[in-house]
Amino acid sequence: MSNARLLATILGFAFVVIAAVALTVRYTPIPSHPVLYLVVASPYLIAAGPLAVALLAWGHRWVFAVVAAVVSAALVAPQVPWFVRADPLADHVALRAMTINMLYGRADPVAIVRAADEQADVVMVQEFTQEAADGLAAAGIRQIFPYEFLDARPEATGIGLYSRHPITQQERIGRHALPMVSARIRVDGVARDTTLLSVHLAAPWPQPIDDWKKDLADFPATLADVADHADGGAILVGGDFNATTDMQPFRDLLANGYRDAAEQAGAGFVRTYPANRRIPSFMGIDHVLTRDCTATSAHTLELPGTDHRAFVTTIQLRRD
Repeated sequence: MSNARLLATILGFAFVVIAAVALTVRYTPIPSHPVLYLVVASPYLIAAGPLAVALLAWGHRWVFAVVAAVVSAALVAPQVPWFVRADPLADHVALRAMTINMLYGRADPVAIVRAADEQADVVMVQEFTQEAADGLAAAGIRQIFPYEFLDARPEATGIGLYSRHPITQQERIGRHALPMVSARIRVDGVARDTTLLSVHLAAPWPQPIDDWKKDLADFPATLADVADHADGGAILVGGDFNATTDMQPFRDLLANGYRDAAEQAGAGFVRTYPANRRIPSFMGIDHVLTRDCTATSAHTLELPGTDHRAFVTTIQLRRD
């Protein structure tokens, strides 16, 4: 074997190991920070699979090239549905939703109100302080979104939502590391009120990972409880999940009829964090989950003063 083919074989083996690790960590419970970092990197390691195939084939290592091809296919296959749009509803009412983490309330309220006025009917906010509430009020949010359910608190613990549509019921949910708020809204043309849930799950870093693991493990029960009390109406769950779609604990939430709006809309990889830095956003940790409704579009917006991009989606509610 020539030196070139030997080098290709060694590199091919290295790349197939990388691809195999990227595949494995997608299906682990994420017990530690090192595994967490590998999962975050896993979508960018997909390229290692095709590179391994090419190098091993060039090195005439055909059996290992086939193994690398199988690993590559296993890595790519779960990503394909995120680029396939769900069938739209034939008769529907559109509802536009935006979620934004305000970074300890420091996000520019004027920019948020302007973006929300142009692109949203409901707005879910996290890291919502009293200063943020006052800033949004001064920027005129109540003239556009006259209905609100707010729980302003210091630092990262506040939460809230604003709506153009009347709020008929509201509830605080306090069983997680951070508070959440839920509200039902009445949308003209829709028989059953739509449930909104603004959420902020615990972060896995830089603090110990245990609270994050517990929050994600407990959240399916909260989603089930919300579904049980929705009286057949649509549900939107929006906020900072501090988890990407490549993490098995996040994908465990996509059960009992819940879908990820970006996946449902076929929007592909929607990255929201970090924002307003020199590097581009490389993690999608802000999401909207849907139930008994259909997302048809999803995109992000960069807003001044926060380290998250806003996530915006258009939802089709079934017309009565």
